Amino acid sequence: KQWYQRRVRGDVLSLGPKFALAPRVDDRLKKEVQINLAQAAYRLRWKTCFSDEISETCQTSFEFIKSKNVPFQRPFAGAPPTNNLTMEHHLRQLCYIINTRLQHSRVPSNLTPQQREGLQSLIARKEELHFSRSDKGGEFVIMSSGVQQQVTQKHLSDMTTGGVYTYIAPTITRQNRLQPIANPTEVSFSRQINRVTERLETEGNKLWSDISMMCKYDTKTLDLFKSHNTQLPTIYLLQKTHKFDCNILVSDSDIVLNCKVRPIVSCINSPTEKLAWIVKSILSPLLNHVPSHLSNIHTHLSELQSMSQQQLTGLSFFSADV
Repeated sequence: KQWYQRRVRGDVLSLGPKFALAPRVDDRLKKEVQINLAQAAYRLRWKTCFSDEISETCQTSFEFIKSKNVPFQRPFAGAPPTNNLTMEHHLRQLCYIINTRLQHSRVPSNLTPQQREGLQSLIARKEELHFSRSDKGGEFVIMSSGVQQQVTQKHLSDMTTGGVYTYIAPTITRQNRLQPIANPTEVSFSRQINRVTERLETEGNKLWSDISMMCKYDTKTLDLFKSHNTQLPTIYLLQKTHKFDCNILVSDSDIVLNCKVRPIVSCINSPTEKLAWIVKSILSPLLNHVPSHLSNIHTHLSELQSMSQQQLTGLSFFSADV
């Protein structure tokens, strides 16, 4: 039985992370479609409104910034105007077509009976297993939750020792002084995270306020890039399975000691996300004027092919992945 369970699990996992399950057309899916349609209509109305109003020389800094497709919304933004009758007619038609097809659609499963059985078996063990994808192999990585926690803790410990990360111990205020907590709990860590997030958010908003005042930006621009209700960036690890010999069985301790990982830090809704977008928007166009910057391997090969044999003589090549 165990051999059969491993086989059906391997069958469904062999489909890879890019495989998409056929959705079940139920009330939950219909509600998600309605929400997505409403969000798309909201953004399209605002985009159309700004594209109609903005001329070649924008009147305000806010109009200029919105013309750059900023992925943020002002807090408490109102409803967009609906006076574009042509667009409203097309939106109603689109909603009618999608809703009609949803009412009469039946999507068959794209899994075999064995694959469905393997998927159910994996779902039943979701509390004890950790699911992720590999760094470059395009495959699933499944390990026990305990091993995954040990791998993460080892990475954080190694990077902290190497000076990449800084550990901030939970503290408590006593007699108007911050003192470290001897035995921190989950609650004390949560409070520390909230304090750090609030401090970063306050400092970032003050910096943006100073920049806006110096550049004489209008109030709308100031509000657009202020952060509210943010959270600290989240780190997760992608295992580099291509650096393991798949023909050799390894123990959990070998995985913890020798596993190579790629850390990914998600900064979505972080205190510095909006300011980072501004910096990226300023620096990205300048890369076109840096001869050593190659955006992808195709550009690299094109540059090499355009060089003559005399230019390549005596040169050594290397690339820096930054």
